[in-house]
Formats: sequence, structure tokens, C-alpha cells
Amino acid sequence: WAHVRSDKRGYIQLDGVSYCAGPAWHSRDLLAGARARTVEIVDMHGRHVASLPRSWKQGELVRNPDVATPS
Repeated sequence: WAHVRSDKRGYIQLDGVSYCAGPAWHSRDLLAGARARTVEIVDMHGRHVASLPRSWKQGELVRNPDVATPS
């Protein structure tokens, strides 16, 4: 687990890769845990924020699956 701070858009950096915590979590201190296949993000009180697939290389941002993408 690592202490991270989300940017103004709600993205965190973990191991050099950006993950989306969500816009509601912008500019906040969070905890991020890296597992073999997922990244878990929780707030400082232990409440679940997001579970995202882990990325092993730099590439596209891992986006929040709950947010619809524009068509």
C-alpha cells in the first residue's frame, strides 16, 4: 500500500502509471494497493474508492469503468 495524492482530475500515479480514482476524489490523499492483477484505491478512512485492472507498462490511462465514455 502506498500513500498517493490525486490530481485535479482525480487520477493517481502508482509505479509510474496513471489510474482513475474518479473526479469526486480530486486533490485528495488516498491509499493505493497494487496486487498482481488489480489496483485497489481506498480513502484515508478505509472506504473503497475503485478497483481497476493493473497496468504493467506505460500506455493508455486506466480509466474508471463506472464512467461512460462519450460516443
